[in-house]
Amino acid sequence: MNAVTLLKKDHRTVERLLERYRTATKSKRAIIDEITRELSAHMTAEERELYPVLRTAIENGPSLMNDAEKEHSEARGLLVELGALEDGSFEMDAKVATLRGAIAHHVEDEEGEIFPKAEQSLGKRALHELGARIARAKKSAPERPSRSAEKNSPGASVTGVASAAVDRIARMFGGTTAPRRATKRPSRIRRARKAATTRVKSRAAKRRVRAKAR
Repeated sequence: MNAVTLLKKDHRTVERLLERYRTATKSKRAIIDEITRELSAHMTAEERELYPVLRTAIENGPSLMNDAEKEHSEARGLLVELGALEDGSFEMDAKVATLRGAIAHHVEDEEGEIFPKAEQSLGKRALHELGARIARAKKSAPERPSRSAEKNSPGASVTGVASAAVDRIARMFGGTTAPRRATKRPSRIRRARKAATTRVKSRAAKRRVRAKAR
């Protein structure tokens, strides 16, 4: 299978599991275990097979792969913490909500920037060969992160705590909140454009002030 197709399929699987957790009222530990297995295999396979190739194959490869690996490290830290929490506790809900937001950002980066660059640079044949290697790597990947990964956890974010509270209130009243779209992080290009626009506006404002002073 094409590497990009395979990894996008993994993304959809994890998103469905996270949504199942968000609306669940019991047996949350079983869902956490599924999320942990899926993410552990996916992240390990990407780091073993995909990222080393893309470091040299795409524009800004080293920077993009470093960012992606850092996000993986934080996700692993959260997964380790989740494994030690009381089933159904608010702390568990808050950390899953934090993980959900982090995964949404990571998926946006990969599917919006990294994967298109990979498709453009590698071509169909190379992507199919890479997909086969990724599939094999997933089979031999550990089912859960090492305990040492806990040190990289960012902890529950403010947004995660708020999301967990909203979800709990909705479940108390017998309903569920509508799935929330993750807040998009501006791409590097958009950030650069915004900064340039801000500088231009600042200079124009200063010129107006000088003109009035005359």
